[in-house]
Amino acid sequence: MTYRGGIFGSIAAAAILAASAVHAAPDPADATIDRAALTSPPTALAPTSEPPSALRPTPSRLDAVPGGAPGAGGAVVTIPLLAPPVLTGIAGRLREAVETSAPQALDNSGEPVAVAVRRFYSTRAYQPVWVNSREPLPRASSLVRAVLNSAQDGLEPANYITPAIQALFLAKDEVGLAKLEAALTWAFVELASDLASGRTVPSEVDPETFVHPHDIDPAQVMTDAATAYDVQPVLNRLAPQTDAYRNLKMALARYREIKRLGGWTEFSNGKILRPGMRGPRIAELRSILAERGEDIDAENNHYDLTLVGAVKDFQRRHGLTPDGAFGPNSRLALNQSVNERIEQLVINMERLRWMPDHLGERHAFVNLANFRLEIVFGKEVVYETRVVVGSDADRTPVFSDRMTYLVINPYWNIPPSIAKKEMLPQLRADPYALQRKGIRVFASWAATAPELDPGEVDWHAVNPNRFPYKLRQDAGGRNALGRVKFMFPNKFNIYLHDTPSKSLFNRTVRTFSHGCIRVEDPFRLAKLLLSDDPRWTEARFDQAIADGKRRSVSLPRAVNVHLTYLTAWVDRKGVIQFRDDVYKRDASLITAIDASRRRPAAQAVATSG
Repeated sequence: MTYRGGIFGSIAAAAILAASAVHAAPDPADATIDRAALTSPPTALAPTSEPPSALRPTPSRLDAVPGGAPGAGGAVVTIPLLAPPVLTGIAGRLREAVETSAPQALDNSGEPVAVAVRRFYSTRAYQPVWVNSREPLPRASSLVRAVLNSAQDGLEPANYITPAIQALFLAKDEVGLAKLEAALTWAFVELASDLASGRTVPSEVDPETFVHPHDIDPAQVMTDAATAYDVQPVLNRLAPQTDAYRNLKMALARYREIKRLGGWTEFSNGKILRPGMRGPRIAELRSILAERGEDIDAENNHYDLTLVGAVKDFQRRHGLTPDGAFGPNSRLALNQSVNERIEQLVINMERLRWMPDHLGERHAFVNLANFRLEIVFGKEVVYETRVVVGSDADRTPVFSDRMTYLVINPYWNIPPSIAKKEMLPQLRADPYALQRKGIRVFASWAATAPELDPGEVDWHAVNPNRFPYKLRQDAGGRNALGRVKFMFPNKFNIYLHDTPSKSLFNRTVRTFSHGCIRVEDPFRLAKLLLSDDPRWTEARFDQAIADGKRRSVSLPRAVNVHLTYLTAWVDRKGVIQFRDDVYKRDASLITAIDASRRRPAAQAVATSG
C-alpha cells in the first residue's frame, strides 16, 4: 500500500448499498457467538424479498412515479426506499470506528484501502473478526503472535501493535472492543501488505529502480483471516515463496543469534598480512576467522596454506579480490559489525518482496552489485559469466523486461548524451579522430539522412545542447558493442552486449559502462539462446560473425530479463554472500525504511477520541 496521508470522508455509495442488502445483525451480547458465526457473512436477502419492517421507510409523494403495472390506468405507484441498516451493539460501534479512523491509502488497483476494508465489513453487517461483545477472540491473540513473529522477516512488531493497542485488550465495553477490532484489522492489513510487497515504494526509495510489487487485496486477506482460527498461515502465504527469501530469513536468524551472544571480535589495525608471515596478528586473524565459522586452527601464528585458503574464501564471500593477502579492504569487510550485517540482510529481504516469486521459466538474472549474469532454464543455471555494469555517473537501472532478439555485427548508434559529452571535444580537437575508429557522421537521425565529411563541419560552432548529428560506429572488431548485442527493448535503451575491452572483466569492481551490460562470453550466450532454432547451428553463427554483415535474429523463445541490485544473498551452496554498495542504494533504502516507522493506522484507531 502507498500511504498518502489524510483521513477518508464518507463511505462509498457501493459500500452503503452493500450494507443495505443484508439483515441488521442481532446484538452479539444476546447469545454466545461461535466460530462459524464470526467467520461467515450474514445471509443476504433474496432479491424478491421485502425489506424487514424496521428498514422500510414510510412512503411519501416524493416516492411516487407515474405509470405502474398494466391496467393500473396511470395510477400513482409508491416504491419503498431501502435505508442503510440500523446497526446496534458492537456492530454499530465498529462501523463508527472503521469509518472515522482509517488513513488514506491506495492499493495497486487505485482503490482506497479504507474503502476495501469498509466493503469487507459491510458485507458481513459489521460483525467483528477479532472480538465479540465481551472480549478479544483467540484469533486476536494469534495476530499478536504473528506480529511478534514478523521480526523474523526483518519487520518491526512495534509498527503494528503499539502499547495503546495492547491496552485495548483489557477493554470490556463495546466502544473499547470496537476500537480494538478496527485497530487489529489495520494492523493485520498493514502487516499483510508489508510482507507481500514491502514497507517502501521502490521508485520513491531510488529513482533508478523501476519495479512494481504486487500489492494485496485488503478485502480478500481480511476474508481469509475471518475464516482462519490462526492467522499466521494466512500471513505466511503472503511473504515471498522463494528459496532466496527463505535463505535470507534463516541467515537473519543466524546473525541475530550471533548478536544475542555478544557479537564478534574486531580485528586490529596494522600492515598487510601475507602468506609465510608469523606473529601475534596472524594468531589474532586465525582466531577471528575461527570465530566466524572457518574451519581453521585458532592457536597457530603462521600464515600457512590453510590460512591462505580461509582468507580467499572470506574474500570471495565479500566480493573482494581473492589474492590470499589480508589488507585494508579485507579488514574493512571483516570489521563490519554484526548490526551492520543484520541491517544489510533486512534491506535485501525488502528488495526480494519487490520481486515476483516466479521470474520466468527462462530468465536472465543480472545482479548489478555482484557484476554477474546467470541464465536459468527451469531451475537450472545453464550459463554464468562476469559482466561490466554502468559507472557511478551512468548507473544501470533496476527493471525487468523480455529479450526477444539479438543483433549480429551491430552498429553502435551513439546516444546524443555521449556524443555531445565525449565525442564533440574529440571532433573539435581533430575532425577525423572518430573516423579512424570507424565512426561516421550523418546529418540527422532521419533514416535517409546523408553522411557528412567530418572535416567540413565547424565543430566549434556546434551547440552541445542542440547536437543535431547522428554518430554511428560501423560493425567490426573496434565497435563498442562488439560482435553481438542482446535486445530486450525498453525505455532506458539498456541491453546486453559484447565488448572489445576484455581486460575489464579481470577487475573486481566492474563499473565502467554507460549503463548497458557488457558480457564476458557473449558468443556462448548467443548460441545457447538460439539452440532451440535448428537453423542456427553453432557453425552458422560463427559464419555469420565472420562475414561481418549486420543482421537481426529473433530468439526461438523469449527470455525474461531481470536487472537487480542485491548486496546480500545466500548462494546455491548455502554460503551467505555480501557485497559493497557500489551505487549507494543500500543507504537510500535504509533511510526509507527508517521513515516507514510511521504512526500506524492501527495506532490512530486505538488513540482516536
